[in-house]
Amino acid sequence: MSRLSLLFACFLFGAIAANAQIRVHSGLTAGVPITDTLVSTSSSSSNGQGYSFSRFNCETKRLLIGPSLRIDLVKGLGLEFDALYQRVNYDSSNINTLPELSNVYRSFEAVHANRWQFPLLVQYTFAVHSMRTFIEAGPAISTIGNSKGTFSSTTSNNFTNSSTSNSVSGGRYTTAGITAGGGVDLPVLHAHLRPEFRYSHWFRSTGVSERSGNFGFANFLVSSVGSTPFNIEQNELSFLLSLSF
Repeated sequence: MSRLSLLFACFLFGAIAANAQIRVHSGLTAGVPITDTLVSTSSSSSNGQGYSFSRFNCETKRLLIGPSLRIDLVKGLGLEFDALYQRVNYDSSNINTLPELSNVYRSFEAVHANRWQFPLLVQYTFAVHSMRTFIEAGPAISTIGNSKGTFSSTTSNNFTNSSTSNSVSGGRYTTAGITAGGGVDLPVLHAHLRPEFRYSHWFRSTGVSERSGNFGFANFLVSSVGSTPFNIEQNELSFLLSLSF
């Protein structure tokens, strides 16, 4: 392609973009989860041969934050891409007893990790009583990784008492979902302030979860399809506030 043709193509593209009034906005989005992020569970069983108890506890970190990019297209249509960061953690404990052997096994694990959400949303903006209102929907990905924590266990009976305590690391969990929401666009000087509510529904994971660690006697690696200690709530609701220019 000659320089003249390239300049003409650039001029034509610029003219089309200007005529279509395409605008790009970048900014920061922050908010709070309204619902829990991870599922907490507990279970127990007992029979003549022993007793077992397990508990999985999560504390939702009430902060979502990350960069956002929005493109205003034509006739109220637009696109938005966000990268939202959130800290997640869990702790789990287990107890197993075997009365006939006088054995008692206890374990405790505490792990924290980084979670990212990547929604790609199609937006439609319209006026309601002279206020710019928008609705949005599109696919999203949630990924949890860089997990670190500690694991400790104790085994005791009438004759011995042994314990181990080590660190654990690794692990990754990625799942897909759909996101929808709505809010208002408030002009503030040369910026846009956009409060909104956003709902996400997550499907079951088909990825691989991995955890590894040193537990005294041997190293081990557990890999399983569709299994993860980070069990995300299928339905999530959040309130977000974005500032873009």
